[in-house]
Amino acid sequence: MKRIIYFVLLVIVCIGCSLDLPVEDQITGLDAIDNVATANESLSGIYNEFPVDRITFSKLGDDLYPNHTIDDNLSDYNLYKWSPKELVFLSNGLWSEYYSLNTKSNVLLRVLPSIISNTENETRELRYIKAQTLCLKAYAYFELAQLYCKNYSQTTKNDFGIVLKDKIASDELPRSTLEESFKAIEKLLLEAISLFPDENTTNVRFSKNSAKALLAKLYFNWQKYQEAIDLCTELINKYPLQKEELNTVWLSPFNNNEALLAFERKSFYYSSIYDDTENNDEYYVNFNITYSTNDTRLSNSFIPKDFRLLNNTIIKVNFLNKYRNNLIEKNITPVVMIRTAEFYFIKAQSLVALKNEQKAKEVINKLLTIRETTLITSSGESFFSDLLKEKQKEFLGEGNRYFDLKQNQLSLSRVNDTDNSHLFTITPDDYRWLLPIPQIELSDNKAIKDQQNPNWN
Repeated sequence: MKRIIYFVLLVIVCIGCSLDLPVEDQITGLDAIDNVATANESLSGIYNEFPVDRITFSKLGDDLYPNHTIDDNLSDYNLYKWSPKELVFLSNGLWSEYYSLNTKSNVLLRVLPSIISNTENETRELRYIKAQTLCLKAYAYFELAQLYCKNYSQTTKNDFGIVLKDKIASDELPRSTLEESFKAIEKLLLEAISLFPDENTTNVRFSKNSAKALLAKLYFNWQKYQEAIDLCTELINKYPLQKEELNTVWLSPFNNNEALLAFERKSFYYSSIYDDTENNDEYYVNFNITYSTNDTRLSNSFIPKDFRLLNNTIIKVNFLNKYRNNLIEKNITPVVMIRTAEFYFIKAQSLVALKNEQKAKEVINKLLTIRETTLITSSGESFFSDLLKEKQKEFLGEGNRYFDLKQNQLSLSRVNDTDNSHLFTITPDDYRWLLPIPQIELSDNKAIKDQQNPNWN
């Protein structure tokens, strides 16, 4: 039976890379998903296909500085410098992966109602499978919206969103508006939340609580700040953070309150930036990022090392430490996709947006107390700047910073790989903050041929 399921998924992979999909009767083997076991196996295949590379977005942000060992990896260095050619390659891959996953989700959602359950337990299991599938589809849509669309506002809500592909059958569909895209994601998540069992403590698959976490992220990006605050409060109260859990979450996220959702990964977290010859990464941490001595995040974030420059000068640098204990280890561990700490920041940022800075300060200082570091005492613009600095320190190397820079319209500095001197600045209005729609999609789907993101034609 496994061979049949793999065949079905292989067919779906082949057709899912483009939105110009064949009609349903051309997808063979759908009847192979005919019981709970095969449906679960299909669901596992969808989980395994979800893009989990977070380090790329840390490169595109300002978590990291390149070093001279990147010299034999020119394409990656050019990606760091936001080369349009490399961003096109990145976009082609991401678009294909997310919409392939979307197609697989649509297939599973289509066949689930036809599966006959023989027991009450099987009925519950099918509901659970459907809830997870809806979440994976919503998560893919959410990531696409972040990568290809403008920040949501009352000014931009009717601008281009994503292509909402909800059927298997071939359709030429235009990009929905940003408002319509967010409403579609909300609908998927609310339905999923209604289907999940109340008590489900897993964090390696979606649960009711991780669905609520994704919904909180959506509401925050959608400027529905009170809704975001309410969900953040619920999650923070339900998952109290303990000092020791931060020490273990990277190598063992299971049953850990720090991790609300973790996905399996097939390769070493740093594989795309690791230099096997030098036994170190081609990037080290931005020199401007520091932690106080007692900060519990210090040892989890930094691997300090003496590093020799091309002129033989030795400098002190820090490499990323998450998901490993040293620069030699190449552990293949689950990637933490959603962390509880994020909801302290989302709640605080939402409170700032609602003009309640004092409450925002209380929320974020509660997390900083847990991290045993200096509390934020500043006010006004300085407070918000300090808040974002702490957020970068909390999620160093996890890719969050790239999206924060975009959302808050901050400039981004690029440095060279030899002495890390300034090269140029990427301004908030740079067209490259929106990835390009792949050319194959513009060619195959006439409904979006005139809906490319600006300046990518």
